[in-house]
Amino acid sequence: MADAIVAGPRTKVEIPINSGAELAGRIVQTKIAASCYRDAKVELASTSFSGLPVRSSPVAADGSFMIKDLSPGTYEPSVRGLKGCAVRGVLLDGKPAQSIDLRQRAAISIQTEEALARIEGTAPAAVGGECRCTALLVPVDARGEVTGNRARFAAIVGDGAYRFEGLLPGSYLLIVLPLSDAVHYASKGFWSGNRGRAAAITLGASETARLTSPLTRAAPEWQ
Repeated sequence: MADAIVAGPRTKVEIPINSGAELAGRIVQTKIAASCYRDAKVELASTSFSGLPVRSSPVAADGSFMIKDLSPGTYEPSVRGLKGCAVRGVLLDGKPAQSIDLRQRAAISIQTEEALARIEGTAPAAVGGECRCTALLVPVDARGEVTGNRARFAAIVGDGAYRFEGLLPGSYLLIVLPLSDAVHYASKGFWSGNRGRAAAITLGASETARLTSPLTRAAPEWQ
């Protein structure tokens, strides 16, 4: 006797058919340099089908992007890799849109806004006396190494306060020094000898870091 074949309950399987739909667009920025999106990419996540991979496109120098060969359906756009700016909203046909109902071709504009960070600090020990002091800030890479000589200085005012504004998100070293010591910041080996005297800070977009900084002296060889 042949084995009986028993049919189980039917399961509905949805397989999207690629119809060559595409999404084009441009990142629009106001008073923000193009470096905001230099390494960015636009991603599309399907909300119609759970199994579809996220599609993405790099952003060109003029802010434009295009994602082709998409299946019809609803998608949510997002942007990764923005530096110093954040997405304010997405416009489809001039109207705000949380998601895109894509059939054949659609064009969107992604509005961005400034999202720079800042540091506000005080150096109580620098108050009073004849101390001519400065706060010194340098960016560091993923390995914690100082990247070039792109240092920034902030004057210490009468109450010991200082401020850095317009900072890109990332990691930094900060140290408060007498000016006579700080002038050596670009010398070879300065940071290897003074790293332990500096505060390590990581800033996110639009973040304000507030800290109290001790007044220190550079390593003896740099005084």
